[in-house]
Amino acid sequence: MTTAQGREFYPRLFSPIKIGSLQLPNRITMAAMYTASGSANGMVTQRQINYYRARAAAGVALIATELIGVDPYGFTNRFMLRLDHDRYVVALRRLTGAVHEAGGRIAAQISHQGRMVASSFSQRTPVAPSPVAFAMSETPRALRREEIPAIVESFANAARRARQAGFDAVELHMAHGYLINEFLSKITNQRTDEYGGDVRGRARFALEVLAAVRDAVGAEFPIICKLAVNEGVFGGYDSSEGAEIARMLEQAGADAISTSVSEAQGQGAEFTKEVPPMYFAPGSDVALAEAVKATVRIPVGARGRITTPELAEEILAAGKADFVVIGRGLIADHEWALKAAHGRAADICPCIGCLQGCFDRLIVDLPISCLTNPRAANEADYPWTPATHARSVLVIGGGPAGMEAALTAARRGHRVALWEKSARLGGAWIAASSPPGKGDFNNYVDFMIRQLQRSEVAVSLGKAADPHSVAAAKPDVVIVAAGALVSTPAVAGDGSIPVLNIYGDLYHSEVPAAHPAVIGGLRVCCETAQWLAAKGKRVTLIAEDAKLLRDAGMYIRRVLTEQIHDSEIEIYLRARLVWASRGKVVIERDGVRDTLNGIDAIVVPGDRRPNPDLAQQLTAMGQRAIVIGDASSPRDAFRATQEAFAAAYNLE
Repeated sequence: MTTAQGREFYPRLFSPIKIGSLQLPNRITMAAMYTASGSANGMVTQRQINYYRARAAAGVALIATELIGVDPYGFTNRFMLRLDHDRYVVALRRLTGAVHEAGGRIAAQISHQGRMVASSFSQRTPVAPSPVAFAMSETPRALRREEIPAIVESFANAARRARQAGFDAVELHMAHGYLINEFLSKITNQRTDEYGGDVRGRARFALEVLAAVRDAVGAEFPIICKLAVNEGVFGGYDSSEGAEIARMLEQAGADAISTSVSEAQGQGAEFTKEVPPMYFAPGSDVALAEAVKATVRIPVGARGRITTPELAEEILAAGKADFVVIGRGLIADHEWALKAAHGRAADICPCIGCLQGCFDRLIVDLPISCLTNPRAANEADYPWTPATHARSVLVIGGGPAGMEAALTAARRGHRVALWEKSARLGGAWIAASSPPGKGDFNNYVDFMIRQLQRSEVAVSLGKAADPHSVAAAKPDVVIVAAGALVSTPAVAGDGSIPVLNIYGDLYHSEVPAAHPAVIGGLRVCCETAQWLAAKGKRVTLIAEDAKLLRDAGMYIRRVLTEQIHDSEIEIYLRARLVWASRGKVVIERDGVRDTLNGIDAIVVPGDRRPNPDLAQQLTAMGQRAIVIGDASSPRDAFRATQEAFAAAYNLE
């Protein structure tokens, strides 16, 4: 890839930029994201090296590492990288060398996690500017005045080691509710000494860290400050004060500001934009960069679901930022920059903001992955080399699992046909993309269809499979991705009220009801209730759970819970359906029965069961058959695409 070629399509995105003394060929930078792929002793692993090198080789101008701990008691993830001792320098030099060899540049993001550190992990009470509890941990201990210089020095020592390890810059993490952000915050900093009070007092710790780091690395070494520009909660500082903090950092010697947000947990909010899911519009946080850029002269980076090169170009061309910071988009497709430079934006595998592979896994220390790209973060382990033996492969089913299996098999050199019994590809994903806020899910299906059209996969729509038709096709192997068997459970009542199955054809036909009652508090029920409400229905939601969305990931649960409770959906929790008839539904809560009038349909999540029959029939005929996705075991799309990729990639 050449920068000049990229300028043909996106002139601002592929124009050079300087951050301090560091010259970059384009304005695409990679956000720091925890990978849970480090060693338990804080050392970088070969898997991490491969992950960063792949993105550098594909044209990312500057990569920020996942957070690196500066203090042995200042981090809380057991696979986090560390720079609190000289012993980590040599291993990190392997990482920087690999990125440089690939043509990229890399910054070490360093931080102390403050009150977010769990004592169960560190064996010490977490520290913070003030004893304000974090929602997911215990109340921290307020730092004593005499303890602060040692923490400041830990940042300086980590930065010095980063330079020794060959990093091209250092990024100071001043966001996401970590220690520096805690000092900046009006909510978590309640100190009355010189480190609290007005904005200058609350910024004192950040400025001392910046000054110490500058002394440690020298005048020419680039320092980027990742700054929470707006706390986003009542009582917190706003973007005008965030911009004022940015101006102080510039005056103190920062070479760039990478804008971000604060973590609001434990601050009276059940909502965060730290990792904005699909419910946030692309470019959701660009206004933060715009506010800072109006007050400083150093380069400013924008973030927040910058999903396409077109959006990145628009942000830069409008002068809202000087560079873009892309995170999950570079997990979903490590060649994001390369494809943009060649005018192949339509071939970029999209991030859909689902958080299933890149966040939900990380909070339980499982390595980073991606629903839309099962090969993500493992590119070196799964190269697109030809399989030893090219096979004739027949894939049954055109949902996410089937499409992934077909494309993966084709990329390994197999001869592939895909049969889908309906008139369109997408399977259960069509319904999954219908509820409000999930429109980006359509981007994934559209992308997969484009890839199939450009591949050599022979796609047949409206073609059902049975043992005889499969036998006539004479494949070497059949991959069955035909989806789950769906049934509608019985509902107690007189049979006069229609019972509609979420997993049936609910999303594919007009709903014959004005006031449906959705039964259940799981995510699929809540999203269906939203979808029905958006269609103008009066919706009642009845759930036996005390809280909604117990099966959703943390961030998705927060956003959806807020949306549901702010909607006009009538909600009954700790309630079970006792009896249903047209116009009348009886529920029971805490032993007390109540009658709800006017309800004219019951909407339920039907039973989903494995669908192995075709595969078993084929096996009995001597045909090699593999069952994947919901046909194997009904689960979520993340597991379906992972399973599909593994089955197809390992065909021999």
